[in-house]
Amino acid sequence: LNMYNRDNAIDNGMINSAFSPSYSTIANANEWLRIIENRELVGLPNDNQLTRQGGELYFLRAHAYWMLLKLFA
Repeated sequence: LNMYNRDNAIDNGMINSAFSPSYSTIANANEWLRIIENRELVGLPNDNQLTRQGGELYFLRAHAYWMLLKLFA
């Protein structure tokens, strides 16, 4: 209820529990995208799989940004 009343105090546990996982998701997606772009993965069958995985990572990163936007904007 506090979130919907714009009571985004620093000590609000709901805010902290949404903030950290979102930024962790963004950081992890960025790291995996770097690995894919630099072709550091070994043993994947083809570029189609890398392209699909990259697209999924872009989606997860965008979703995390969207959740932060909904929470703090």
